[in-house]
Order: sequence, then C-alpha cells, then structure tokens
Amino acid sequence: YEPKHCKANALIPAQEMASYMQNADLVISHGGPATYMAAVAKDKPTIVVPRLSKYSEHVNDHQLDFANKINKASDYNLTVVTDMDELAPLIHEKMHNANTSKLANSNTEHFIAQFTNLLESLI
Repeated sequence: YEPKHCKANALIPAQEMASYMQNADLVISHGGPATYMAAVAKDKPTIVVPRLSKYSEHVNDHQLDFANKINKASDYNLTVVTDMDELAPLIHEKMHNANTSKLANSNTEHFIAQFTNLLESLI
C-alpha cells in the first residue's frame, strides 16, 4: 500500500520519530504499544489503528486486545479504531480538541502515576 495523501516512510530513525511526535498535535499509530505509549507519555491525543487478523495483517488480534485493555484501564487520551469510516471524523474531533485545549505544563508525573496503576492492574 502506498499512501496517496500524505508523506510515508518505511522506517524513521528513533530520534527523528521522537521529534515528530513531540511536535505533533495528534498521533495516529498502529497497535504496537511502544509507539502509542510514547505518544500518551507526551500527553498527545492518540488514535490507535491495530493490525487485524481479518485483513491478514497479523496472525491474531493481540494488538486490538491489548490496546482495548490499556484504553479501558486508563484515562489516557487514547482511542482505538477498527472501522476506517470512523477515522476521518475522529481525526477532526481530536484536532479540534487539541487546538482548543493545549496544556502548558508537563504531563510526566500524571503519566507515571497512571502507567504504574495500569501495570499493577495488569499483573
């Protein structure tokens, strides 16, 4: 698949990715938790689009299951999408919310507390 309406890269170096994420108003990620947890750690509104077995994108739906579990067990600004018809309206909603409520202070302490609680609930 080649995107037609945006720039795409097969691979982005970690530092470049971190810079893009820091400057982003909204992060859209596949279901790999390292990526979307990095986004919520920076208090970025995040849309997770897990790879699904029904499209032969993965052998099972573990990305969907884990993303849903994280979403239900936390108050992160995280939304899981499996229906692509919902993606465009959700992007518009998240961008509107991001542009009207930018936070000036750090989210580090809140993230650490939430992440600790989440890990404890999963163990």
